[in-house]
Amino acid sequence: MGPMRRNGHDGLEGRFFRRPSTTERIRRRTSARVARAAAAGPAALRRRLHRLDWEPDLGRGSHVLLASAALLGLGLSGRSRAWLLLAGAATGLLGHEAATGAGPFRWLLRNLGLRTEAEIDQERETLLAGLGAD
Repeated sequence: MGPMRRNGHDGLEGRFFRRPSTTERIRRRTSARVARAAAAGPAALRRRLHRLDWEPDLGRGSHVLLASAALLGLGLSGRSRAWLLLAGAATGLLGHEAATGAGPFRWLLRNLGLRTEAEIDQERETLLAGLGAD
């Protein structure tokens, strides 16, 4: 399957995310959460805003995954030096991701439902607008 064309909104279906259904599913879930919070009133909007402050974004999730793999490899290297390969590969991938912004596991985390920082910020702005309307 070749790369999909960008959707004109945020380019998520472009280079890294080949499943537009994933992006659409995340958008639908976000819209439903905003609608539920808005229907529940200002206190619910404030609670949702507080949760957004602690929600990990796609980049942070990828960094945690790779750093955990590196630490696991280092921890298990006492049993077998072959585990150092995991640590080295994870560290190299972490450096690659830091330099390019593209990581090999972002597609997996995206399919698990992690959102980009821009998507989280967009939800935050929508919630704040709802608070301003009250």
